Amino acid sequence: VLDDLPAMDDATERRGAPPTHVQFGEATAVLAAISLLNEGYRILASLEGVAPRAAAAATYEMTEAVGVAGLTSGQWRDLNPLPDADAATIAETHAGKTGALFGAALAIPGALAGQTEGHVAKLRAAGIEIGTAFQGYDDLLDRYAKRAVIGKDTAADQNRRTVADVMDREAALVWCGMHLRRSVDALAAMGLSNSLTATYIEGLAAALSAPLEIDPRRIA
Repeated sequence: VLDDLPAMDDATERRGAPPTHVQFGEATAVLAAISLLNEGYRILASLEGVAPRAAAAATYEMTEAVGVAGLTSGQWRDLNPLPDADAATIAETHAGKTGALFGAALAIPGALAGQTEGHVAKLRAAGIEIGTAFQGYDDLLDRYAKRAVIGKDTAADQNRRTVADVMDREAALVWCGMHLRRSVDALAAMGLSNSLTATYIEGLAAALSAPLEIDPRRIA
């Protein structure tokens, strides 16, 4: 909701429909975003059958993901890119933005399950790699895909420095696949090769590559 606002992506379409601020106004969109974030904290704090220490650890993961250490600074860097940013710098921005959210999505369940800090950190790192690849694919969709196919605005990144600016499409797809492979390897090291998350990663590569009309089997 926040990402679509005029001050951010200035989106007019998302998933084939007008975004919140277009339908209901910017003020409503801002309030809706604040409400959704706080609802997440409320849910984590009120889960039944979860030890207080585990609930606190999960809430910490969420605050880190959306705060200065994660989404806030990542989004700022995305909106204020360095003109000479290379692939490594772009990956850092992706990791702090989309990567932080995917990292929290994997780390929070681990924290709620009472896993050790080390195990949760590994889950977070695997999620960050997924999010980095996801954002890379999104950059490519913005540059090469058709709006009618992906159901959202394209050419929205013209004033930003993305992976599509520092390498050609084929190389960028390999780059995305490299980050997905890192997440797969990290999950395998934790004995999660056959997990739903590992299956999701395979599907993610196929779904995001399909609109680019390129064979998605590149994370092997």
